[in-house]
Amino acid sequence: MNPVSHYTQSVFSRYSSNRLLSLDVLRGLAVVAMIIVNTPGDWGHVYAPLLHASWNGWTPTDVIFPAFLFIMGMSIVASGLDTKTPDLKIYANIGTRALKLFGLGLLIAVFYYPFGQEGFNWWESQVETIRIMGVLQRIALVYIFCTIIVLNSKPLSWLVSAAALCAAYWAMMMLAPYSVLGVDMAGTLVHGNNFAAFIDDFFLGREHVYFDIIVPFAYDPEGLLSTLTATSSALLGAVCAKFFINKEASSIFWVALSGIVLFVLGDFISEQIPINKTLWTPSFVLVTAGVTLVVTAAFMLILDQLEIRGWSAPLVVCGTNAIAIYVLAALLSRLVIMIPVGETSLQGWLYATLFQPAFGDKPGSLAFALVFLAVCYLPIHAMYKRGIFLKV
Repeated sequence: MNPVSHYTQSVFSRYSSNRLLSLDVLRGLAVVAMIIVNTPGDWGHVYAPLLHASWNGWTPTDVIFPAFLFIMGMSIVASGLDTKTPDLKIYANIGTRALKLFGLGLLIAVFYYPFGQEGFNWWESQVETIRIMGVLQRIALVYIFCTIIVLNSKPLSWLVSAAALCAAYWAMMMLAPYSVLGVDMAGTLVHGNNFAAFIDDFFLGREHVYFDIIVPFAYDPEGLLSTLTATSSALLGAVCAKFFINKEASSIFWVALSGIVLFVLGDFISEQIPINKTLWTPSFVLVTAGVTLVVTAAFMLILDQLEIRGWSAPLVVCGTNAIAIYVLAALLSRLVIMIPVGETSLQGWLYATLFQPAFGDKPGSLAFALVFLAVCYLPIHAMYKRGIFLKV
């Protein structure tokens, strides 16, 4: 048996037949894409598809996070949570999981100390000005909102709730009164000057958000108000899982068709409601859900119908331990920036010394990200072999 076949067999021999393979592979693809996008060798040399849109519009990178939330909604239903009767224990478990996710996000936010830099005050720099929101923090909040809706309503109501959240969010963005220097700015959708930014600046504070020097308002791309529409992304995933996810060919057709319909609808309304990830606009919800559904249909066809599965083994490993590899990658990416090598960081030294000379500017930057991903994968694969999964 060749090494590749042996590896593939070892992965699937430990895979539970009770799990939905296409869902785990899709989740694995999302987290792998996150890591590649987040860890280029040099931010000055990145291929355009691996960058976010500067403001309006979208790139493949912009689909990754909403796809992850969509998959989370699917997972909530796939776990059978929607069939359970809500009680105090269930709500306690939901709250505990959300707190763990939020706490991991805060851990990543404060995990920074530049070794060798004299006079650096970690407490003042990282704790007193901690970024409150972030990717894991948004996942935690969306998880709470989505599970509560799923637990307390019927599947058709999930779709209605997704639409209602989008409508309420857009109404506030367009109509809610706020002013800058006495001028009414309702309906403004400018970087740092919109109602979502106003909410972040007011409730989170300038020192606790990602864009902390933007005027007139500092704000966070994973901010408070747009968490409403992010919840819509997860609810659409829940609807998809409830009505369409099984191994029948007819289900694959409806998943793909639904994706095309949502994409076309999102593109159509983008003339009036721009596609914008930072604002997480309703058109962004529809377009990214559409893309995710089409990819889901493709995976269902390849993995469930045609049973062509060998290629997916690494994604299965990552998808079944998605939070573990994401947190590991986030901490390790900060570590290689913290460690100094001469006048630069370890990451900068590796890129300039090894990857850029060997591959060139952009290919070398991408090669660094791929090697970084491989390094993160090794302990996660070891965990998978031993049946260790980070459950939050």
